[in-house]
Amino acid sequence: MTMNPLVAVGLVSLASSPLPASPLFLVGRVTWPAMPIVLVATVGLAGIAWRSRRLRHTTLHTVWWWSLGAFSVVATVELLATFAGSRIESSLESLRYAAAMLTFCPMMALLGAKRPQNRAWQWIVLSLWFILLIPAVQWSLYRPGNVMHVNTVWKLFLLTQIVIGLVNYLPTRYWSSAILATAGQVLLVSKHLPLIGFSLPDFGHIAKGDMDPVGVCKQYASAIRHVHFKDMTPDGTWAEMGKGSIDFEGIVDVLERAGFDGWVMVEDESARAEQDPDGVTKENGQYVTTTFAR
Repeated sequence: MTMNPLVAVGLVSLASSPLPASPLFLVGRVTWPAMPIVLVATVGLAGIAWRSRRLRHTTLHTVWWWSLGAFSVVATVELLATFAGSRIESSLESLRYAAAMLTFCPMMALLGAKRPQNRAWQWIVLSLWFILLIPAVQWSLYRPGNVMHVNTVWKLFLLTQIVIGLVNYLPTRYWSSAILATAGQVLLVSKHLPLIGFSLPDFGHIAKGDMDPVGVCKQYASAIRHVHFKDMTPDGTWAEMGKGSIDFEGIVDVLERAGFDGWVMVEDESARAEQDPDGVTKENGQYVTTTFAR
């Protein structure tokens, strides 16, 4: 596969796609996103720099700059999320969205990389980015601190942009690069695409895997369609709802701010539930209705 701007954008997009930390992705105290981003950023920047010399006196040099910008911004935002996530938590989702939208610019720049309009075309590319940024700007101005999500029309618009980019380059010799870039874009903006969602996160097992249920909920809130509640004590023993250590009120608060309107399923595997399932079910129902009633 030839190293070109589409490959660079695709690689960093795939490496930067936020996944929940788990024991499988932990090395020391550095979680999953950090190490692949550092590695891919090094390889990708080297590849982009190598292509610069060959493209310097061509109309593709502006595409090179857009690719470098998209690559660098996505990697920087994810590194910030890894090492300074708590300090930029309120604006992290908007920053991720803005960085992801920048990956559409190299493909648009490539469409207009012909003389004599190639320089003027960059204003069109910049305008596209500004248009794609509208939801992030609106969310930052009018709903700061809430989990960002976009409406169905905008989700379809983003999906259309991704499909157009893929279709334009599939018939070319860079078809494999286009597929890689498209896969990266889909992962980066999956929370904001139609028909893609984190269907049933089980917060009991998330806690069992030594992850923070509220943190995972914040990271994926806009993509969650249904949730599964199960309580657990700090030592890992299943507990009745409200008698363990999982912060369900915090989870519900995050989901409400994200506009969640799906189902909540409650499961109980505590020792008492095995002995008195009907009684525990009734008590869990009372806990849910009294604790989460708004």
